[in-house]
Amino acid sequence: MKISFEAPYKKKEIIQCKRCQRFGHSKNQCFRPYRCVKCGSAHPTTTCTKKPDTEATCANCDEKHPASYKGCKVYKQYRERILKLDSKSKGKPMPNNIETKNLDPHLSTKTNCTDNQNLTKTYSEAAKTKEQYTQQNIKNDLADFSDLMDIMFEKLQHSMVTMMEKIMDKMMDRMVKLVSSLVKK
Repeated sequence: MKISFEAPYKKKEIIQCKRCQRFGHSKNQCFRPYRCVKCGSAHPTTTCTKKPDTEATCANCDEKHPASYKGCKVYKQYRERILKLDSKSKGKPMPNNIETKNLDPHLSTKTNCTDNQNLTKTYSEAAKTKEQYTQQNIKNDLADFSDLMDIMFEKLQHSMVTMMEKIMDKMMDRMVKLVSSLVKK
């Protein structure tokens, strides 16, 4: 039996959130306030009333283009940061295809790796090397840690504001009841 392993395909595009228009995450993980891709204001793009003949305003850099413009200076800075991280992680070779030892001698074709080497490993040998690749992935994920912390902080801040508003409403209700009971006496 022949089994080949491939490295996961990396998307060549940079993800942009459709909610806050920032880069590196999607709207499913976003708790930031809405930013319009057309005018940069604090509302969802679907509710934008900007006329087509007026110039767009970027939500990221406030220049005269939509937030999805690939020439945006914020987009270019983010792309450069990602490319630097990729070049650091590419210092260690990771084969794209690993061939297992063939148990059936009649099926003896080999698959070439991208670096033109034929690597023959058993399944257990390939599974042992998974830990090394996982450590590389962890290093790449740490680069996005600051964005994740921003999201978590904003979610916490939103929760705290909501909680404080509810507490203030309850206190005001109690104050009104107390004052009205004192006025009646």
